[in-house]
Amino acid sequence: EGLMSAASKSKKLRVHTGTHFHPFHTEEGRLDQLRFFDHWLKGVDNGVMLEPMVYYYTYNEAKGKEWRSSEQWPLPNEKRTAYYLGAKSLGTSKPTEASAKDDAQVEYAVSMGTTSTTSNPTPKGISYATEPLDKDVRVTGHPVAELWVSSTATDGDFIATLQDVAPDGKITSYNMHGRLRASLRKEADPPYNNLGLPYHPFNMADVQPLTPNEPTQLRFDLLPISFLFKAGHRIQVTLSFADSVTPRVMPAPSVSIYRDAMHTSSITLPIIEEP
Repeated sequence: EGLMSAASKSKKLRVHTGTHFHPFHTEEGRLDQLRFFDHWLKGVDNGVMLEPMVYYYTYNEAKGKEWRSSEQWPLPNEKRTAYYLGAKSLGTSKPTEASAKDDAQVEYAVSMGTTSTTSNPTPKGISYATEPLDKDVRVTGHPVAELWVSSTATDGDFIATLQDVAPDGKITSYNMHGRLRASLRKEADPPYNNLGLPYHPFNMADVQPLTPNEPTQLRFDLLPISFLFKAGHRIQVTLSFADSVTPRVMPAPSVSIYRDAMHTSSITLPIIEEP
């Protein structure tokens, strides 16, 4: 969003791995920054602005192919594909059931992991997974969750985590999550180019408490990612309802995720189709 909103045409985007700061202190990261500042602050003609505007890393890619470049973001060849929640399943076909939902009780001990350099699967929640993939699927960009939910409480956190499930059951996720406080679900026109993603102003005047047990739609984006889901693996989304900063309500509320024909819950993935 910052890249698209910046008025200057002379700009760069680097989507790196690891923590927020470690990559900048690697030798490769340091030299990348130096070339940019040498050009603009010292007038060095090093060709940095002749290179593609976007440089990004894809997790799980073959060694030597992790880094890719593009002239724009989001990538021009992304195909936004909705994956609908089913009975413990995730697929591209819309649900047809007249009534279907999954129930869970909020568990305040859920962990989202500690760093962006290690796998951080959400251990507790409701999970929905695809069948084993018959080919590699590359996801690069901004996933969006659209969920129909209800709660016995008037508010709550709803967290969506995208995960890779290997054939042996190992779950991997690298900061592939997003969240929304239900009472702050109101959407508005963004005051900047936010790439068409759901925009929430988060103003006090916009607070809308949930009506207990009434289905309500939430839309929110996940952190931007680039991840290769390999053939034989499953794409999984886990929905959880609390983390370390969630206000605790006792007794813990019960929540429902709806997934029927009238309340289609989904996660839309930016699939990159190779030429």
